[in-house]
Amino acid sequence: MLPEILAGSYKRYKEDTNVFATWLSKTAKACGYEPPGSKNSEKTPVNASKVNVPTPQGARLKGKARKEAKLAAAKNDGPSKDAVQANVPVTRYTMRTIDLLEQAKVIANFTKPRIQMPLSILRVVQRAIQARQRCAAWFQKTGAKNDDSTEGHVHFINVLEKALVILESCCTASNERSSASTQEHKSKHSASTDINGDSLRNRFKMLDVEDTNDVVLDVAASDVTVAKKSVSPTAQAANDVYELEIQYGADLAFIIFCFFEDMHRIQDFLKETWIKYKAGKLDLMTATTTTNVAFDLIRRSEDDIIAAAPDLLKKPRSYESISLLIFYADSFSKGDDPEARMKSEFLKITPFDDFIYLSTARTLIKFEQLASMKIAYPQPVPECRISYISRPELLELPEVKKWEVEDRRLSQLLMDMTFYDTYRDALTHVRKRDDMVEDELSNGLMKLRKEGEVSVWVVFGSRVLLDIQEILGKEAGEAYKELRNAGAAASSLLDLKVDGKVLTPGGSGERWIEKDGKLILKIHEMLRVWIIDNPFPALKKRWFAERSPDRNQFRPMDELDPETRHFVMQSLRAKGRDVEMNPPQHILDNAKKIGIRQIEPAIDESFIYTQNPLYCGTLAFNLATNMEEAGITLSNHHLVIFAVSHIYNALQQTGILKAQWPDMDRIIKLHIKPLFNGQLPTTPKDFHTRFCLRLGFSTRNFARNQRTSQSILRTAGNRDGPKIAGTATSNIFREYFNGKAAMKDCLNRLEALIQASEPTESRKKWAARRHLTPLEFLTQVRDWLPRTLPDMQTDYISMTRTCNMLLKRIRDRIHEKLDVLHKLTDHEDSNNPGFLIMLLAILTEASEVGFLKDELIRSRLSLPEGPQLEICGEVMQAFFEETGIIKPKDSTATSAAAES
Repeated sequence: MLPEILAGSYKRYKEDTNVFATWLSKTAKACGYEPPGSKNSEKTPVNASKVNVPTPQGARLKGKARKEAKLAAAKNDGPSKDAVQANVPVTRYTMRTIDLLEQAKVIANFTKPRIQMPLSILRVVQRAIQARQRCAAWFQKTGAKNDDSTEGHVHFINVLEKALVILESCCTASNERSSASTQEHKSKHSASTDINGDSLRNRFKMLDVEDTNDVVLDVAASDVTVAKKSVSPTAQAANDVYELEIQYGADLAFIIFCFFEDMHRIQDFLKETWIKYKAGKLDLMTATTTTNVAFDLIRRSEDDIIAAAPDLLKKPRSYESISLLIFYADSFSKGDDPEARMKSEFLKITPFDDFIYLSTARTLIKFEQLASMKIAYPQPVPECRISYISRPELLELPEVKKWEVEDRRLSQLLMDMTFYDTYRDALTHVRKRDDMVEDELSNGLMKLRKEGEVSVWVVFGSRVLLDIQEILGKEAGEAYKELRNAGAAASSLLDLKVDGKVLTPGGSGERWIEKDGKLILKIHEMLRVWIIDNPFPALKKRWFAERSPDRNQFRPMDELDPETRHFVMQSLRAKGRDVEMNPPQHILDNAKKIGIRQIEPAIDESFIYTQNPLYCGTLAFNLATNMEEAGITLSNHHLVIFAVSHIYNALQQTGILKAQWPDMDRIIKLHIKPLFNGQLPTTPKDFHTRFCLRLGFSTRNFARNQRTSQSILRTAGNRDGPKIAGTATSNIFREYFNGKAAMKDCLNRLEALIQASEPTESRKKWAARRHLTPLEFLTQVRDWLPRTLPDMQTDYISMTRTCNMLLKRIRDRIHEKLDVLHKLTDHEDSNNPGFLIMLLAILTEASEVGFLKDELIRSRLSLPEGPQLEICGEVMQAFFEETGIIKPKDSTATSAAAES
């Protein structure tokens, strides 16, 4: 069974074949064709259960299904196309390839009227043929030992091509439209072509088979219908689907070939992503998160492929078992037998090597072998040129020189990660604290070092990291600077003072409640241990200062002491890798000539961070989600943002305030539902009523017949006040960072969130697609995050402190000008409910609610007299001038917000 995550190449090509088979079967039956044995039920439905799928445009429900759809539409009081779609059952049938040719003949010979193949059907079958041609050409030109797969592809291609030859008379009009449509598509989708077509086509120049650009071809077998005029009364229902009989095992090589094709498309997409980051068109967190999502998609695809063929594909070295199905086995033993390869071309790096990321894989496999020996840092990693002892002249090739650079950089990163493991494990053990969540690739490389797992997705991720380093060049360390700057800003904002084991917030004294203390401690530890005061660089610097010059220097096997040599040989043989102890003299001469050396660890103490922007971006995203949560909890505890937002709106609506406050405007827009119940009040009476309602008072408290000595101020409302929430995106990823949800679950929720935010028409379009391809989903993520990150980074902490300060100034100014002192609650908490009572009094005065004023007087409660709202405007205007955040008032924006 094909995994759903593979909504990319293989599933698409398989569906293309099913589209063609379904059109053939339905059209042939409409022409009077009866498949052999159908009356005897030999053609058994694969799945005859009802499946909720969208009805293809133009398809017509019949009988009971149509009646049920009409009833559903009536219940919804309007047209319900979705209700119609939800009641369409899909019945699937299998068919043999020989049936396909018979049906093609029937259709070609039918002339009353002559059948014309729809353009979409022609294009999808051409796409399926081209994909299998590329795969067949791959096997033929790489020399991969997979005769069954090659023969199967050739046979399948021949059947499809023969069918098109038979149907040539039915394709004339379609071919003309196809040519025009292709030209139009290329002009409209040049950017997509760069990602999905051109780059990949360049990789297949040696195959002489086109990689069709197929963004616009989105046809499913269940979409296939037959023209009504040509359908006989006994014709098959529009929701029957025909599938060609293909065994998963026999098609496994093609599946893996498509898997690597998809990876190259995603690789090109990620390159474009990081080019945008370097150009300043994309932020670090978006680029990093998009890349992490891509790694997760590839990992899940790999896991599903392995699960489908567990006897053939296994971990921990799944890369080798998967790649060997489409590549010659000799590739993995390059350099192991120099004598046999003295005159061979195996050591050259070819486009076929690049297709399966072989050079990157060899670096990882080499390091995994050393890691399994538990050798102390720095491991004696030999340079990749050791593989070229038999052909030293190849070291001058540009692709080999590039590999030497990448092999050294990746090996140095792996060495530092091993040293980092020691530091992190010790810290976790001593302080009993959980590890910080790292990027997906760092987690995968940890499994390589500790469990010997060399997976396809880890090889792919390492290749992507090397691409990122190449794209960023000398600016690769900028991501680490961004992380440290973000940490410094967070530390300055929290302004925590350490007094023994007690953390005291700085600023103007606003404090979090006790239950939120763990969150603040977590952020403090993140900043101190992993970002700002991270001791690892200093630890590495100290190691360099104390290292012995001869420590762990690489030496030939025959120069090792007997005990060490025996241990090394035993470890290698346990892994099925023997070492030639007596190489020929010319091999020894070449070894001296090319100068085999050990890769030295990077001198840069922060190399593990400066050369891994993915780690820095992931940690920065984690910090951002935690800081948002800290700000939200502080705001919800004090409620001063809620209070000031109502005063600010009243001043805006009455025209007292002549300037706008951008930060408050953003918060109101984000949280208009909890703050104002979804709409801004525009009249003095509504100012007061809405404020009370959001505090939890019932509307009956405002009726004259309900006036009692237990006034609104004494009525039990929602004592905690309205609560604002963090952005949905940060809430999703926070669960991942906190270890409460797997990346897979987070991505499912993220996809639902993104699609729910789209306009209705776009949502219907995506629903009809059934499954997004990996590239489509990655594009959505990359476009979505820049729109939501500014909301996530809203500074609620500073806003809470500012609002608290403004309320204090307003209280002092009212006392100064009107000789009215609003009472505050006398307690140790920085949250003072007296400010809410003061705001209620101000809004009450502004709304001139006579019955409330009378009740307060009879209850011996004093209500201040005077223009308190005007004083609020004076204080706020002075604050704007003092802080320099004055922005001319935009009456259009204010009106739009009020109507939202």
